[in-house]
Amino acid sequence: MKDIDLQINTELAKTILVGFIKSETSRVGYSKVVIGLSGGIDSALACTLAAEALGPENVLALRNPYRDSSPESLEHAKLVIDALGVQSKTIEITSMVDPMFKMIPGMDKKTTRQCNGACTHDHLLRPICGIQWPGSWHRQ
Repeated sequence: MKDIDLQINTELAKTILVGFIKSETSRVGYSKVVIGLSGGIDSALACTLAAEALGPENVLALRNPYRDSSPESLEHAKLVIDALGVQSKTIEITSMVDPMFKMIPGMDKKTTRQCNGACTHDHLLRPICGIQWPGSWHRQ
């Protein structure tokens, strides 16, 4: 089997991603963004790239813990917030999420945990709850 070179020019990749965020945000008429910051690597990277592209003053990081969210996730997200200097809000989502789970047949803790631990209530609902956040904050 032939070896495949998986090396990446990280500076070039970063330049491309930052440029993409900057141009696409501007193209659709936005100057600010709201990022759901979970404390994981994906959202930390997205927040870092957005802060570089738009400036930390133009990024709002939302931490949306659910009742059984890991306290370490909030702590990790706070480390990112502090390191980048972005604005942040923490909005506990249990009271918003639980009624929705009651409306979806089969949506219980056992069902959401069957993704090898990767899917939890808060991860499934973060995109849904994110739709409801400030509509005018990011548009100038």
